[in-house]
This record gives sequence, structure tokens and C-alpha cells, in this order.
Amino acid sequence: MQLNTLDKLLKEKQPQIYNKIHSPQHELSIELLKLRTENNLSVEDFSSMLGVTEKEYLDFEFGELNKTIKEYYQLINNAKKEIAFRNNTNIMPKEFVLVGVIRTDAGYRRPEEEQSWDRKETMNSKGLASVN
Repeated sequence: MQLNTLDKLLKEKQPQIYNKIHSPQHELSIELLKLRTENNLSVEDFSSMLGVTEKEYLDFEFGELNKTIKEYYQLINNAKKEIAFRNNTNIMPKEFVLVGVIRTDAGYRRPEEEQSWDRKETMNSKGLASVN
């Protein structure tokens, strides 16, 4: 069977599937999938990086027609920016910990006055730190 014959059968028997795989959303979903897989990102990591839920992201990746082309382009552009940022910063770890000691009298410690602090900062997907 030739491709045209398959297309004709699909259009006749399964018009919803035919319309989906011949839509602009389908082509854009392939671009999103390539961005995610070429950068070795899981659905969880990629959706988190983009600030959307996994389900919402998968709707885009599966080429759902209820998403507008404008929404696809916005998500693709955000993905490209986030990936470029991650590549330029050598992909900072999700969490890092800063621990130190407060010193008194210009850096000289007195055992009776020693104070210490623990501080944990967590980087979120937007590059902002939250202190715990």
C-alpha cells in the first residue's frame, strides 16, 4: 500500500487521528519531544523546568489540538531559553548547601562566644533561591 492510500483510509475510517497527525500541533509536538530527548531530560524535569505540570506538558508533547499554535510556540521558546541557560551555567545542581561559622572580633574565635549557623538554599527551576 502506498502512503496516499493509507492516508485516505485513515481519513475515511479515523478522521480524528488523521486530523491530529496532519495538524501544525503535531509538528510542533515533535519539536518539543526532540528538545526534551536531545537534552536527556525526563518529562518530570522538563515540565518542572518550564513551570507546567507533567500532564499539561504531555498534552503538548502528544500534539493535543486543544492547545493553540501560539501556546506551542511560547512553550518551545521558553524551553529553548531554559536549555540555553542550563547549558551556559553548566547545569547547576537542584540543591546546594552552604554551611559556615560566624566569627567574632575580626575573625578570632572565642569559644564562649562562638556562634554557628546552618543555612540551606534550594534553587528552583527559575534560578531563585529559597532559604530553609
